[in-house]
Amino acid sequence: MQEPTRQLALLAFLLAFASGCQTGMSGIYGGLFEKSPEEPAVEPVPEEWYLDAGIVQFKGEVDKKEVAEGDVFPQVRKAETLYFPQQLRQAMLRGGGWRHVWVVPGRAVPDLRIEGTILQSNGSELDLKILATDSTGEQWLDRVYRHEFSETDYAGEDRARPMEALFDQIAKDLLVERDRRGVAAMKEIRAVAELRFAKEFAPQAFERYVKADKGRTRLVSLPAEEDTLYQLVLQIKERDDLFVETLQQYSEGFSEKIDASYRDWARQSFYERRAHDEGVAASVTQGLLSALAIIGGVVVAADSGSSPEARQLGQVLVGAGAYGAYDAYQDYEATEIHEAALKELGQSLDLEVEPQVVQVENQTRTLTGSVEDQYQQWHEILNEIYLSERGVLN
Repeated sequence: MQEPTRQLALLAFLLAFASGCQTGMSGIYGGLFEKSPEEPAVEPVPEEWYLDAGIVQFKGEVDKKEVAEGDVFPQVRKAETLYFPQQLRQAMLRGGGWRHVWVVPGRAVPDLRIEGTILQSNGSELDLKILATDSTGEQWLDRVYRHEFSETDYAGEDRARPMEALFDQIAKDLLVERDRRGVAAMKEIRAVAELRFAKEFAPQAFERYVKADKGRTRLVSLPAEEDTLYQLVLQIKERDDLFVETLQQYSEGFSEKIDASYRDWARQSFYERRAHDEGVAASVTQGLLSALAIIGGVVVAADSGSSPEARQLGQVLVGAGAYGAYDAYQDYEATEIHEAALKELGQSLDLEVEPQVVQVENQTRTLTGSVEDQYQQWHEILNEIYLSERGVLN
């Protein structure tokens, strides 16, 4: 009787090992997240030297394989590229410390430019790579932020935005980096941003005030206060700022339009994914245990040295394993239903850009296309204004 007992003990070990494999890896990666910077020991930047922060529409490329497998929905990812920048903007406004915070077109030159890449977003996990660079080319942040959602994140009738903590942390880290640099750096950053804008309209007139050095733009000197050309460009920049402010109505309106739908999608996606994962884990584990039971039963039943009782136990294991395998297949079919439901959740989100009508020198001009297209058209109009008013100055 010792041999069958040893075989059953081996089978029990294999079953326990298989069960342990399901949960044993869950905490391995907990220590790999990047740490936020330490709080600075310097005096905070005074309000008169706050910066304009511009958040560019995030990148959200999708992998064809992930799309085919239902892990990423192009419609949702496309919406997130504008929805997430607006969430970061709201977090930065909540935290304070900025002159303006805008979601800006890609070609804009704010004092601080913030870019983001959506690495993962599925309702269960949100991974964002954030790159923040000031107008001089100095990098403030290059960090991956991660949040793994739990059921408590989606609890409650109001379905509070569970990603707010992540965006609040990004906003906090940006303020830390700002205060770390101090007032002198803020003055240079703002001056360089203005001169880079000025160079777009009159490169020869303003290139001597800045110097490019190893990927950085250094301030050499400032134009004289009585420089009429520089004052003209600053006036044009004020118009550009007003236009960018107007664009916020689009990004805010878009975010408000999809907010409830997106939060519902994220919440349902979380529960659908959890049901899917639990279903797959349970069915795979049950399938594996059933296979091991069949194998163990066959081994015991086929052993010529086994007692009649052991061989009978082996036949029972084979039968139980076969039934378990069938049950696992049924569970797998159920997870397929969950996947199908998940694939239907992202269909209602889409991006729409309304044409903008602007008044320029008693003329009505209509800007059409995407935000980037409209901003390009707007700068062509600004260049016309610059040439016209420069002619008056001359």
